[in-house]
Parts: sequence; structure tokens; C-alpha cells
Amino acid sequence: PGKYDAIEHHFVHQNREVREEGISYFSDTYYYKGSGGQVEGEATGGLPGAAPVARAPYRLAPSKMKELAEQLKELSDKGFVRPSSSPWGALVLFVKKKDGSFRMYRELNKLTVKNRYPLPRIDDLFDQLQGSSVYSKIDLRSGYHQLRIREEDIPKTAFRTRYGHYEFQVMPFGL
Repeated sequence: PGKYDAIEHHFVHQNREVREEGISYFSDTYYYKGSGGQVEGEATGGLPGAAPVARAPYRLAPSKMKELAEQLKELSDKGFVRPSSSPWGALVLFVKKKDGSFRMYRELNKLTVKNRYPLPRIDDLFDQLQGSSVYSKIDLRSGYHQLRIREEDIPKTAFRTRYGHYEFQVMPFGL
């Protein structure tokens, strides 16, 4: 073992303790598979009194029908969607991702009012890190699924497919 091995071992061990302490301290905010997160979010900022919009599903190619069935099963198994009886029902389309796979895209209602909350500037964020000695990062794959939707907003996320009528319990992509 070289002289740097002991330093590396100490550094890795020390960081593990800090990481585990942080995970323990913030355990109520972490996402666990199937939980859909603990933080609630508003699904839509729709116009008050707006009538529900519902459309019949598009016809899809057999390959897209297979993809839809697989994605619905995965979303259902994780507890992200559930069967719906909502009067709302958006269309489902597929958008090709950079890696060649397909993302299920729920057509958004024209009634949705966009949240215009300003995002922080990256240079301001870096300024806030100045003087820090420990840095970490997290990659929130499908991070929008970390937000659970308020119960009263869940029906507004409903979508119709040839396989049934579903609604999101967590924030869907694009909303």
C-alpha cells in the first residue's frame, strides 16, 4: 500500500459517516422506491370553474402500444399512477429521447397556468458555495416523480389510453 492509500481510506470512511448521518437526519424527505416522495405539489394552476377536458385516445402503432403497456405497468407497480374515474382525460403521445427510448408524454391541458417562479442564476449558486469544504451532488432521475400530488388535484392529471383511464399520484413529466 502506498502513502496515499491510507489517506484515501480515511477520506472515503469519513465521507461515508457524514453521508450516513445526513441520510439519517433527512430520512423523512428521501424517496424510497414506490413511495412517490413526501412533498406535495399542486398539479395544475387551472382556471377556477373550468370544465374538465377529456379526449378519446389516439390510435397507436403496435410497437407504441407495447411500449405504452410496459410503461403503464412500471408506473403502476411503482405506485405513480392508479385507475381513474375522473371526468378529466388527456391524450398520451410518445416522444423519442436522445438514447432512442420513448418517453410517455401526456398532452397538457390548455387551461394549465404555468408557474413563472424565477430559477436561480448558476453564477449566484457558485458564489454561495465559495468557502465550502465538502461538496456533494445528486442526480434525480425522473425528479418530477419525487413530488406527490395533492389529493384534490390528482383527478386533473387523468389520461386515457386503449388500456384504460389512469391518473397520476406523483408529478408527471412536463407538468
